[in-house]
Amino acid sequence: MVQLSVLHWPKALLIPGHSSPGFPLEDALRFETCQRILWIQSQRSSPDLPLPPEASYFTENEAYGFLLEVICGLHSRVFGETEVLGQFKLFYKTRPELSPWGQWLIEDAKTIRSRHLRDIGSHSYGSMVRRWCGSLPHVVILGTGQLAEKIRPWIPHAQVLPSRNCEALPLADAVIVAAPMEDADLVRLRKKELWIDLRAERGEFRADRTLEDLFAELEQDSKRHRNALPSIRKDILELTQARFNRQWCRPMGWEDLT
Repeated sequence: MVQLSVLHWPKALLIPGHSSPGFPLEDALRFETCQRILWIQSQRSSPDLPLPPEASYFTENEAYGFLLEVICGLHSRVFGETEVLGQFKLFYKTRPELSPWGQWLIEDAKTIRSRHLRDIGSHSYGSMVRRWCGSLPHVVILGTGQLAEKIRPWIPHAQVLPSRNCEALPLADAVIVAAPMEDADLVRLRKKELWIDLRAERGEFRADRTLEDLFAELEQDSKRHRNALPSIRKDILELTQARFNRQWCRPMGWEDLT
């Protein structure tokens, strides 16, 4: 039987300047999101050191169920968001050794989203930024990375400017900072426009709207969806049990899965 174990480490527990707690599982696959780091193994193992209360270690059914909850966005600040599912798909493409778990998790996440989370896709970074910009005609997005690409479809008339070319900032009614930038540059550029600062790490620059504001409003919007959590977890338990029962009933080995 192919086994599974997961070490969950919230990023809030990391020592400043370090990217890991110092004792990842040997040969484990590291999957990282905005809020957490997960070390995943297709075998049963355990950390050598005691875990703080905020960290968790799961094996077998519990490991699979927890991974599925994370991938479905149930532990995200914005309940049910699709970001982690997209991140996990990219992660699995480069980690074939995670088979068969990776493909099963993606399939089951799609099932959960179809049953319970179909309408939550409208609650996103782009939808909130569009709400803030309202009917302002001249909007500039500073940045050309993944975040800027997610916002752009929601504000199709916005002008996208690489952050390295910020000195060429045109006249605008609103400026959206969607890339790492120095506070000094933003202070120098700011005039009377609406400034929306979506940098994860902010310094002295004070924008009209920030990433924390965005999370707060999205969390408020998604509160009503949390009422579905018991039903979602019931389905996750059933899907998990089905996967593990399938493992135990394979007298011919793993070859008959193909």
